[in-house]
Amino acid sequence: MSNSTPCRSDSPLQGSGARWIILALLGAVSTISYIERVCISVMSPLIMQDLSLDQPRMGQVFSAFLLGYSLFQYWSGSLADRLGSRRVLAWAMLGWGVLTVVTATIEAPFIVATVGSFAALLAVRFVFGITESPTYPTSSRVVSSWFRGTEQARAWSVPCIGMGLGSAIAPPVVARLMLAWGWKQALLMLSAPAFLLAAIWGRIGGDKPGWNSTQPAAASKRSEPSVLRNRNAWILTASYFLNNYVSYVFVFWFFPYLVQVRKFDILESSWLATAPWILTIILSPLGGSMSDWLIRRFGDIRGRRGLPIVSMIVAAALLWLGAQEANAYLAVLELTLCEGIIMFVDPVYWATAMKIAPDSSGRSGGMINMGGNLGGFVSASLTPWVAARIGWLGSLRFTAALSVAAALSWFAIRTRPETTAAVPTPASDLL
Repeated sequence: MSNSTPCRSDSPLQGSGARWIILALLGAVSTISYIERVCISVMSPLIMQDLSLDQPRMGQVFSAFLLGYSLFQYWSGSLADRLGSRRVLAWAMLGWGVLTVVTATIEAPFIVATVGSFAALLAVRFVFGITESPTYPTSSRVVSSWFRGTEQARAWSVPCIGMGLGSAIAPPVVARLMLAWGWKQALLMLSAPAFLLAAIWGRIGGDKPGWNSTQPAAASKRSEPSVLRNRNAWILTASYFLNNYVSYVFVFWFFPYLVQVRKFDILESSWLATAPWILTIILSPLGGSMSDWLIRRFGDIRGRRGLPIVSMIVAAALLWLGAQEANAYLAVLELTLCEGIIMFVDPVYWATAMKIAPDSSGRSGGMINMGGNLGGFVSASLTPWVAARIGWLGSLRFTAALSVAAALSWFAIRTRPETTAAVPTPASDLL
């Protein structure tokens, strides 16, 4: 049985529309987060040229971000459970803005003379990953507090839309800024949204709706080991590791793949690289809503499993076909559908993490996201390494096999029916 305590809202927002404003803000946070992290992939051709880096070294730069991001997921989720989302997320966004500015100075003479631009870039991206680590564990805590269990997959689709929107906006916008002003000046411009959103969230953000008198109590030290000892949490984390390995191929290597393998120019590649993320904007809310409906219709275990099992096998088939497709545009279509379907099931993973540990949703979200981004960390470096030895066709086929493994792991995940009181909806929200 869940521990519950009366709570006062930590957000000044009140009334029937408050939770939707909070959710929209989480979508904006997610959008800016992805612009900040994806922009370096779009800039990678010029960065590699200016810093004399090859693909494996650039892969290490990508991985440095993911290493810092992954290793601090559980810690940042624990911090959100203890301190609340307002302070944690506002300070995190402030860090994004500062480190984006710092990245633009990576060729400064004193940096080159002391540690070298490559080592400095690795260090900055590692710390950047740490500052971005609270983003989704903190958002998980907010969604868990403001929405019922059978609404959480649909609600989580809003941060997923933000991921897709940020990833879709980044290639064309960053490419144009980069070509017009250079990659360093583009980074300075891209720091501004992080500072602005940090101020907004610090003013009105929060994870305790004042109308809800039965919110989970702040997680105690006693609750922390329960997540780490939960068999389902570890299986879900392993599955998300494989899922994110596939997804991060598109985050970091889809744009270079279009330029170097499929021979599109930079501007055309920047537009084609937005396609998976535009599709994500459509498919993520559909996947979240469908998952919630299936759970209501078929129960928690069967309703929750079916969607990711089928979807990730279909994604694997599309990736296999796209890798060997001779027609470049048809290949882009098949690969785009693959990533769209991977993101279609992302809300299911996060809603399941909230279900597994409702009183420690920051920690459970941090745990699966740690696994997922360790998958991205491995993907960022292993994908070009495998491609260099057996070609991009073999590398993408290997990735497709991992998608099948992620699907099959869902057969081992079991969740129980609701045993805690659902988050109530304010009466005015029903009108």
